[in-house]
Formats: sequence, structure tokens, C-alpha cells
Amino acid sequence: MIDDRKDLPSPDSPNFLGRVREVLQTYMGSQGDPLKRGVMIGDLTDAGIVALRPGYKGGKYPIAGIGDAIGTGLQGPAGPPGPATPYEPDLTPPPTPTGFAVSSAISNIFIEHDAPAYTQGHGHARTVVYGVVYSGGALPVFDDAAEITEFNGTVFAYATNPATTWHLWIKWRSVDGVLSATPAGGVNGLTTTTGQDVSKLVLAMTGPGNPFTVVPAEVTLPDGSVVPAGTYTADAFIHNGQITNAKIANLAVDNAKIANLSVSKLTAGSIAVGQYIQSTSFVSGSSGWRIHGNGTAEFANAIVRGAIYATSGTFTGTLNASTINGGTINGTTVSASTINGGTINATQLNSVYVASAYITGAQLDIYGDGGTGYGYIRNVGKWWGDGNNGWVFSRNGNDGSVFAEIKAGAGRIWMASWGDYGIQFPGILMTGGGLTISQVDVINTLNVAGNAITVPVAVYTSGGFAPVAGVWTSAQAVGFNCSGGAIQVLGLVNFFPEGGAEGSSPGSCVLGLYRDGAQLQVSNTTAPGNLVGMIVDYPGAGYHVYELRVITGGASGTISNRTISLLEVKR
Repeated sequence: MIDDRKDLPSPDSPNFLGRVREVLQTYMGSQGDPLKRGVMIGDLTDAGIVALRPGYKGGKYPIAGIGDAIGTGLQGPAGPPGPATPYEPDLTPPPTPTGFAVSSAISNIFIEHDAPAYTQGHGHARTVVYGVVYSGGALPVFDDAAEITEFNGTVFAYATNPATTWHLWIKWRSVDGVLSATPAGGVNGLTTTTGQDVSKLVLAMTGPGNPFTVVPAEVTLPDGSVVPAGTYTADAFIHNGQITNAKIANLAVDNAKIANLSVSKLTAGSIAVGQYIQSTSFVSGSSGWRIHGNGTAEFANAIVRGAIYATSGTFTGTLNASTINGGTINGTTVSASTINGGTINATQLNSVYVASAYITGAQLDIYGDGGTGYGYIRNVGKWWGDGNNGWVFSRNGNDGSVFAEIKAGAGRIWMASWGDYGIQFPGILMTGGGLTISQVDVINTLNVAGNAITVPVAVYTSGGFAPVAGVWTSAQAVGFNCSGGAIQVLGLVNFFPEGGAEGSSPGSCVLGLYRDGAQLQVSNTTAPGNLVGMIVDYPGAGYHVYELRVITGGASGTISNRTISLLEVKR
């Protein structure tokens, strides 16, 4: 039990029975802060925090270990975090309580106030009661009082001794833990006095032969007991009576008609309600609860241990369950170990297993199977690499590995985080090892990017010049940025001796192909006419200069129509 007290009150302390009762009521949860009540093993097993030993029938050690709510869990892995929205407490004090009233019986004082409807501090949480016992002298003020209890609702009974005068004040405490700045009760508090212990007074004032006694003025008995003025009788039989005020320690009534009843605790075998019963804090759509006589009800929260049967319903928040079976399931968030539904409409769906004919959702997240295996979404009968038509998308909840596959007939697309991926269609296969096209007539030149396979470069000059006989002379040159493929080099010149007229006196000319100043090829000695040189070169990637050079012999002549053509073949 969590309580401010570390032990029970001493047996000889004032109001011992009342204090013990208060401690036990707090422990049982019938008064005080609900979070301070005692927790039983049954509470822990109901919540799934602990599990009982199999076959447990009694004994000192019922707990076998942690329960499902902590062990395997029912919710599965948490979804990705959304935008941070930290809770902002409201430290505005609640207002001073209204409708504060006190009254008393013989062993209890009753504390009442209006239903709190304030919104400061995110609304009402508890009512805190302050009090001081008055036995004479100067009237007490709030600073003299101590906190004696707190409660929910608008009516509370506080156990005390008979013939005791109390001065009382109350404050409201918000959900954010802030108290009213000013207490209700005024300067000296509200005053109430519990009734006398009538059984002792009647025993002292009556006896054999004297069942009825009238005391005209207050009397003090030898034991110090004070007997107020009044009429005393051990037993009274009244056919018809009218009573303005009464303090009754124990009342048994066969039939009662009461216009207004305030009770701290009501125990009944059955209650028939024509209109409704409700909590004092009930505001439709906002707080509290109400049950109507026609069967409709409204609650803020509810825990149902058994079955729920309904013909229809709407969930706008989160629905958590071990198994959900339904024809149509609509919800903002639906969470369950197993969900079976003909149609599922959800903004967020959390489940280890889902079976549905139709699912619509704004977001579908797969984190795993709730343990260390693969969580997945797929069509029935499909799995990774099984050769079956269908699709599967999966994620491992332990190491985060993922895979996906779609297969329809001869077409297949697959990928996995461990490096296995590819696309396959008839005649085409692309994997990490490259692209293979085995079908003919599937690619034409319009589908190939320019310069993707070959790159041409050519230079032509028509004008002629007269080289120096016996000396290698440059006739044409071109620079080229090679990507690393083979280059087909073609050179062509026209040679005409003695001024260039065809049929002039004989002479000779030799054509040479050069790259970066190095000779690659030399043509045969040629009489007047066309000289041609051709070679396939592998220069390597980079910038290179190709050149045509000529050398003449015999009679001088003219070189014209000089052409050099390069064609790089990349593949």
C-alpha cells in the first residue's frame, strides 16, 4: 500500500477506530487517491503483468513470472514516432469551490459541494478537505487547519468521533496538481458537530422501571459525560411522526420516499431508474458518465472483462484486442494480434496477423511479426523465390532486413536487403551481374542513345599544298577524346606531281598514319593518284591527336583532298 502513513495509528490515539477505518478505506480504494490503493496479485494477473504458476491452487508462491503484457506483448512493435507534442501543464489555479456545505451524523461528517465544471489545469481531479477539531476558545482560522482527507465526486463522508465539533474548509485540485488559491469556508470555516453517542446516554438516564426520562437542562454525569437537555427513552414505538432534523446511527426502513438524497456510499441489491443516473461531473461529450433508463449510456472510459455484443458501433480512437473478427471494421487505429474482417478501413492498422477481403488505409507499416521473425503482407500462398505467381513484401523484426517480390507468368521483379535483386521478362534479365538480352529484334537504333555505341569524328580539307620532297610533312590532323574503346582510323589524300595535272611526269608519294607523334602505319609507295591508309587502334582513354603525314620522291607535286576519319567503337 502506498500511503503517507508508515503504520496504523496507536490504539490509544484519539479517534482510533475512525483513523483505522480511513486507512483501510484508502487501501481498498473506496476513498482517497485511487493511485494509492493496495494492489493485489489478482490485479497484476488481470493486467497481464504477472503469470500464475500452472495449476496453482493456493500457497505462498503463486507467481511464475512476467505476464503477456510485459513478455511477448499484444501490441507488436511500436510504429514510427510522430511529431513531438509534449504535454503542457496549465498551472492556473482552479476557482474557489462553490456550494460548500457540511452536516453530520453521529460518527460521520458529510461534505458536499457543487459539481466542478472548471477547465483550468486541464479540469478537476480531487477535492481536498482541511479541518480542525474545536473544543473552545478562539475560533480557528484556515492557518490552524490541517489536510484531513481528499475525495472524488461531490459528496463525501468522513469518519469521526461522536460529539465532536469540526471547522472545515475545502479546495479543488486540478489534473495538473494546482490547488484553489482561496479555500471555501470563509474565515472560520463551516462548522458541524456530530451527535452524541445515544446508547451511552440512554443507558445512563434510563433503567428498570424508568424507560422514559426528560432532562430539562444539561447535566454532567459523575464520569464526566455531558447529557444535553432532551427526552431519553430506550425504545420508542411511533405510529406516525414528523421529524425536522435527525441524526441516526443505524436506520432500517421498509419503504422510503426521498426527494433529495446525498450519500457517500450507496449499497443496493437493485436500483430501478426511470430517467437516469450519472456522475456529478457529467458533461455530455466531455466528462463523467450517465446511464439512462432506456438503456443508453455514455462513459469516458470502460473496462469490460466479459463479452460485448452489439449490432453496430463506431470507434474513433484506438482499438486494441488479441483477436478481432468482423464483417466490416472501421477505425482510426486498429491494433490486435489477429484481425479477421471482410472489410477493414483504418488510418492505422497494427496486427501480427490480418485476414480481410478488403483493406483501405492511409498508412500500412510492417515492422515484423511481433517477435524476431518476418512480418509480411502478401497474397495467400506466395513467398520469396517459391516460383509461384503473386506478391510478397516483408520485414524482419529482429535485424530489420527486408525483401519484396512480384511474379506474374514469365515476368518477375525481386529485391532483398542482402543484395539479391533483379528484373526478368521474356528475353531480358537484369541482375547485379548485368543486363542480358537473349531475344532478337527487340532493340533498334531509335532506342539507343546517341554516341552510346560509336563516336565518329572526321576532318576534310580540299585545298592543296606542295610538300618538300624527301621530308615527312603533315597533311591533316584531328584531336579526339577517347572513352577507352577501339578506334578505326582512315586517312585519304590525292597526289599530283609537277603542279598537279593528271598525267604529268611520274613521281612517288608515301602516306603515314600517326597518333600523338608516333607512327602507326605507312602505306605502300604510290604513283600519282589516291593514297589510302587504314588501321584499328587501341589508344586507351584520354585525349589523343591523330595525324596524316606524306613524303614524296622524284618529281615534286601537290597534295590535295586531305581527309582523316575516326570512329570509336565502345562495345
